[in-house]
Amino acid sequence: MGVYPAFTAPAALRHMVNHFKSLLEATQLTDHKPISRAQLPLLLAKVNGSCFAQLLFEWFNIVLDEEQKRWFSLDGKELPGSIQSGHTRGEVLVSALDHQTHQVVAQLIDDQGLAHQKLSLDALHLIPSTLQLIHTGRGQYVVGLKTNQAHLYRS
Repeated sequence: MGVYPAFTAPAALRHMVNHFKSLLEATQLTDHKPISRAQLPLLLAKVNGSCFAQLLFEWFNIVLDEEQKRWFSLDGKELPGSIQSGHTRGEVLVSALDHQTHQVVAQLIDDQGLAHQKLSLDALHLIPSTLQLIHTGRGQYVVGLKTNQAHLYRS
């Protein structure tokens, strides 16, 4: 998958509506109107991310070196039997996975100097000490939330 900005559907729709006239001019289309908010997620689900990224980078003549393309995913798994009575969380083993090679490269962010890299992580890692480590290391991060994380999702 290519590296490209993540947009929420409402932000993408707002951007499309606000820039629709210039989009029509760029594509040399006429007599079209923006799709609805309900149609946007259906359309975006059909977009090939790698192809879109390639077109975007070629159009704007953006060239990234291999280091700039690197992203890592942090994923944690709860160790069975580690949740103490009265607690909801136990001991978690966190692995850093290289997006390109799909190989585990570290068990902690400060292993292998990952704090200065680009990291994607789930809400389990949305804790101040983890984000502070990335911020201090001048790294970048994207945190994904799911609807099953009700409290964070509502916030």
